[in-house]
Amino acid sequence: MEKTENSSKRKIVILIATIVLLLVAAVLVWYFSSQIRATTTRILRIEGQVNLEDNGKKKTVTDNLRLNNGNALTTATLSLASIGLDDTKVVTLDERSRAEFNQKGRKLDLNLTAGSLFFEVSKPLEADENFDIKTN
Repeated sequence: MEKTENSSKRKIVILIATIVLLLVAAVLVWYFSSQIRATTTRILRIEGQVNLEDNGKKKTVTDNLRLNNGNALTTATLSLASIGLDDTKVVTLDERSRAEFNQKGRKLDLNLTAGSLFFEVSKPLEADENFDIKTN
């Protein structure tokens, strides 16, 4: 009888430990996925001539390049750049356009200084998200 009782207690302890580990894993996944979503501004596609300024310095532009706070993109004639803001929002900078990207936490300010852009948003903003566009 003592073996059965010990075995039952052991199973309960293992079950509780498993539940705790699953809860911790779920919290970590949720936390890190929200952090990734806020910092994954990337160039998805470029066509033609696209220039990147990183705090005044010119850099080479490639697909999947991550944009940082203070970056600016400029497109030439017959050129465009599609930028993924996260998994549900894409901005496409049209030809002869320039946009500056400034991000603080989950707040993204996009300053369109020349030209035009297009949006593709497949999901509404969450309550703690902001997306501001400034033009002249």
